[in-house]
Amino acid sequence: MASSWEPIRASCGTHVYPLEVFDNPRQFDYVAFCGGLRSAESSANRKTLSFMRCVADAGVCLIGVCTGAFELARAGLMAGRRCAVSWHHRRELVAEFPGVTPVTDQLFVVDRDRVTCAGGIGAGDLAVWLLRKHSGISVAQKSLHLLQMDKGRLPESPQPQPPGWPSTSNIYVRKALLLMEANLSEPTSVGDLATKLNISVRHMERCFISHIGTSPRKTLILMRLRHARYLLGKSHQNVTAIAHEVGFADLAHFSRSFLKEFGIRPSKCREPIWQIQIQGRIY
Repeated sequence: MASSWEPIRASCGTHVYPLEVFDNPRQFDYVAFCGGLRSAESSANRKTLSFMRCVADAGVCLIGVCTGAFELARAGLMAGRRCAVSWHHRRELVAEFPGVTPVTDQLFVVDRDRVTCAGGIGAGDLAVWLLRKHSGISVAQKSLHLLQMDKGRLPESPQPQPPGWPSTSNIYVRKALLLMEANLSEPTSVGDLATKLNISVRHMERCFISHIGTSPRKTLILMRLRHARYLLGKSHQNVTAIAHEVGFADLAHFSRSFLKEFGIRPSKCREPIWQIQIQGRIY
């Protein structure tokens, strides 16, 4: 369904031909908007945004898949709501729509009559969840078999953990890593993370030591430093701005920590000979 009969070009280059144009939304139980790679050309047109608002006014549940959630926000339909988004798009969402609460540690989020999904194969989990809700376990199970999936993950299941850390199935560690990565610029403490995960700091520390071999505090600091190293090599920001962007309020503390971890001062990372040397290490 689309705003016209014209073929729609997906971000992968494929053209999709609509089966019908926008009509009375009350005939549907759900209306889903799917997004792809973000660009000015891929943004929803005025007719589509208007139809989104009509769907909301009709009391029909709206679903935003991947960057489709951005279009729901553009239509003014996500203010004050939680929104599942990949950590890759979190900063964009916060910058463009400050009234929306980003959630980067879940596959999909159900916030009353708005459902948002981070995308990828998580869309399959969302589909199975909807089938289980409306058609029962047996229908959902058959769909899983057809999709070659072992099981449908629940909304609160964590997104894939950030790269660079030992793989773990522990849900608290995986969610904590995602929260850390999503909040690198903010003054987040281990206590804040434990509160968000509804566990004690002591339990969180035991999980980290047991599953990835280091404490959550050290993991958070190392994650900030790794991102700073990336920014030093890729951006034109000065060292002070980068230190603040990765959560260090004190430049001297940042420089000492960086030197201790990588054996080089942050200011030296922009000299070509040092960039070659530091890139030869594996972290």
